[in-house]
Amino acid sequence: MKIARGVAFVLVAALACNGEAPAPKPTAPPPASKKQATGPDDPNERVNLLNFAHGATVISRTGEATLANSALGAIDGDLTSAWVINAGDYPQTATFALATRSRIDRIGIATGNHQPLTIENVELESSLDGVTFKPLGKLTPKRVEAPQLISVTPLEAKFIRATLVSGDRNGRANALFALGAELEPAKPVSIDGCWTINGMPATFRQHGAHAFGAIETTPTPTHLDGGFDGRFFRFTWTRGASYGFAAISVSPDGRHLSGHHWHEEPIPLFFAESWFGERRDCATSIADRGEVTQALLKRSGRAPLYGLAFDANGNLIESASVDTLGALRAFLLGNPKIQARLVAHEFHAATRDQNLSIANARLTTIEQSLLRNGVPKGRLSFIAAGSDDPREVPVTDAMRALYSSVDLEIRR
Repeated sequence: MKIARGVAFVLVAALACNGEAPAPKPTAPPPASKKQATGPDDPNERVNLLNFAHGATVISRTGEATLANSALGAIDGDLTSAWVINAGDYPQTATFALATRSRIDRIGIATGNHQPLTIENVELESSLDGVTFKPLGKLTPKRVEAPQLISVTPLEAKFIRATLVSGDRNGRANALFALGAELEPAKPVSIDGCWTINGMPATFRQHGAHAFGAIETTPTPTHLDGGFDGRFFRFTWTRGASYGFAAISVSPDGRHLSGHHWHEEPIPLFFAESWFGERRDCATSIADRGEVTQALLKRSGRAPLYGLAFDANGNLIESASVDTLGALRAFLLGNPKIQARLVAHEFHAATRDQNLSIANARLTTIEQSLLRNGVPKGRLSFIAAGSDDPREVPVTDAMRALYSSVDLEIRR
């Protein structure tokens, strides 16, 4: 059954409302995807404290060749991206905030053996206050494919400073590693407020897990909608006819942010550039008008609901999900003839069965919430896909986070 023209506009208006909504019941998952991975998947990145998907943030840097080759390229978990130094301009330094106080016992670097341009000497330092740093270790990378890790005297740290001391004319560090263990839970951070991102004004609002905002890019603003997953922020964005995904980490002190955005799909091939932000004072407010959801549903009939929050077992955290649950409920009750479904994807667990179990739990607890709040049983269907049939095979923790979503899909 096809949706009448203009449904997407009705949907956006409904999604901007507050309310609560019901969900569906698991069906058999689709067959496993035959898609190929879009890049290397290094297991060290799953435990790397210097990974922005785990909450690490670039809080300062001295330089890079371009914003597409910034210091964030060394902590984004993607071994195909890199922090690139232009024209032999050494030394260059970047300081990273970890998600929480951690003990570090190994450090490392990846440069790859297919790149003609590499780094020759790197120094890492650690700090607990971001002011006083002490030596952590020195790296002299070789041109090999695998990451090169060395053991160091264990140190506690909240900050890591990396200095690219010397190298080729356009040297590159594909990844930096700090391995060990977090010593305390990471505290939730907020993106709410005003920022300057790459020199442009930006404003975000956050209610529970849900976050939305706008960056004053020219000539057309960039609108974002998404939410906090407990480590970093996941967004979809639109700018005129362009659209895609974004991921942003905010430092524990709430003063700095760093992020990437991708066009259409969050895969290495579609990477755009890095965002770096600093807090600014302002009295600006921003309203959630549903622009991003509208655009995505018009284009593909699918929009991830990043404003839903779940615990580690996949159970819905209703108190943090009120915004998104309300918008979903309003849409379902306001558009009874639209055929909709929720599809749950999950890629973090070690096995297919575990991913499927988490996906089922998410849908079951969403359904229970929606039923309690007046959405009729059977109003929408749902599919627990787990890690089967991914749109793209995720190879970084940022990709796994962005693709581990509950998607609202419209039949048309």
